[in-house]
Amino acid sequence: MALISTTPKKQIEIQYNAIAKLQEKCGSCKLFRRKVAESVFIYSVCGDYETEDGPAMLAIADFGNNDYAIYTPDYLTDKQLVVFEFLLRDVENNDKLVVFSERSYDAVKKYSYGKPVNVKLHV
Repeated sequence: MALISTTPKKQIEIQYNAIAKLQEKCGSCKLFRRKVAESVFIYSVCGDYETEDGPAMLAIADFGNNDYAIYTPDYLTDKQLVVFEFLLRDVENNDKLVVFSERSYDAVKKYSYGKPVNVKLHV
């Protein structure tokens, strides 16, 4: 049976804007300034974590060598920050995460549930 997915234009624009902001933040970060990401993607949680402003999502750049930059859209509510819980389940001990806001940094600490996570804040 074929599965069909539709994505509204508004959601595509939200995702595009998050990726653009991520690239802007990475361009101003000393760790990533002269690097090119191997991949850039949107990590999202659907269902109960969607609001009129958009889904619970993160824009992530993978720079290789277990280096990741994570941009959190400003519209996310406290409830939507649970997206970090889902993401952190798959984080390995040697992964290095860079976030760009105190709110994101605090969410990583909260949703790691004591699991050691190498996270740095760049503002």
